[in-house]
Amino acid sequence: RIIAETLARTGLPAVDPMTRALAIPDPTIQQTLAMGLGIMGPLALEAHPALTRTGSTSRHPAVQREVAKALIKIGHPGLNTLIAQLSDPNPQLREFAALTLEEIGPQAQRAIPALIEREKDPEQSVQEAAGAARERIGPA
Repeated sequence: RIIAETLARTGLPAVDPMTRALAIPDPTIQQTLAMGLGIMGPLALEAHPALTRTGSTSRHPAVQREVAKALIKIGHPGLNTLIAQLSDPNPQLREFAALTLEEIGPQAQRAIPALIEREKDPEQSVQEAAGAARERIGPA
């Protein structure tokens, strides 16, 4: 947390190097960078694509959670993008979209129909993430 806060205090000059460093395949580094970018909030908007890529390719739940939190704090491109990602051919991206919707919570109400569909996904991890998201968001 201290490292993430220190990086975030650097501000805009740190966004590009932090974004590029997300490609380092180390979950501790990715989690710290995501946390730092999240602390920066909207200032780190240009990191959105790299964060989405990191969250959808990481198999580490702590990294996925931190990326989802960062995207929410930064300001993700909207529910429509996440809902569209639920239908992506890549099961990791579908799972990540559901995890991010779960983090958003009740404000993601209009994602419920797509989440219900993903509960029938061929990938069990996507089914579970969609179910958890639907439960957190609330009834349709």
